[in-house]
Amino acid sequence: MSKDEKLPATIRASDYLEICREKALDAYTIEEAIYWHNEIITELSIELHTVQTMHWPDTVKASMMIALEDRLSQHAGAVTRLAGILERNEQLIWQP
Repeated sequence: MSKDEKLPATIRASDYLEICREKALDAYTIEEAIYWHNEIITELSIELHTVQTMHWPDTVKASMMIALEDRLSQHAGAVTRLAGILERNEQLIWQP
C-alpha cells in the first residue's frame, strides 16, 4: 500500500501507529520514509496530549509521557537525518 492508498474509514490509533511504523521501516525512498516518520510524530503527539489529559496517578502519567517523548524524539531525529541527506543530495545505501 502506498501513502496515496486509502486506509479503512475507521481505524484505531494504535493500529494506525503500527501501520505507520511498518511503512517507515519498509519505505522504498527517503521521501517515503520521511512521510511515514512524520505520520508517526503526529500520532505520538496526539497520544502525548491524550496522556496529559488523563486522570491517572502522576507517576504513571509521567512515565508514559517520558516514553512517548523519547519515541517522538527518535522519529524526529530520523526525519532530521533523512532530510539532511536529501538536502545535501548525498548517496544513501538503503539496507533492508
